[in-house]
Amino acid sequence: MTDTEHTQPEQHGLTRRRFLQASAVAAAAASLPIESALAGGGGCDVFGTPAEFMGAVPTPEDVLGFAIGVDREVTVAESNAYVEAIPTPARA
Repeated sequence: MTDTEHTQPEQHGLTRRRFLQASAVAAAAASLPIESALAGGGGCDVFGTPAEFMGAVPTPEDVLGFAIGVDREVTVAESNAYVEAIPTPARA
């Protein structure tokens, strides 16, 4: 018999032990409450805060007097003016 006949074949893929470890980690992670992860950020609860509609958003043409992207590029000052014209809860 040669040495190659006695060697173990190389194992590829996921062993039973690794599968059980990964399953246990996934089950533990899935059982964590999502609120605890969101509580640290404060302010807005992504799933519980109701959406608020502040009204109609003006078109860039209404604010700037011209259609953007047609004749020329918009300057930073014009872009900022348009963003400031959009109603938000803080500015409403």
